[in-house]
Amino acid sequence: SMDEMTMASLHKKILALEDFALLKSQLADAIKKLDKEADEKTVELTREATLQKKILALDTELEEARSGWEQERRRKEAFKSSNRAPRYVPKKKASLSSVTA
Repeated sequence: SMDEMTMASLHKKILALEDFALLKSQLADAIKKLDKEADEKTVELTREATLQKKILALDTELEEARSGWEQERRRKEAFKSSNRAPRYVPKKKASLSSVTA
């Protein structure tokens, strides 16, 4: 009869809607999970970027220190080599004989 067909049709629609609702719920859960993973990844990438900046800053600092040390070493070497021959030779004290002469 017509009523039975209508009821069967409605029952199919209800089942389809329940399937749809379940899929929609699963999709929402999957999206939440992906959002959470994306947030965690963002935090991780931000942390990595911060560490990279710190590493670069330390590399720069190290390079500047090394360069300064190298310049200081060269300056000292140059100073040592220029000081090998004494610049100042103290004069001998005048002897008594040269003063009276």
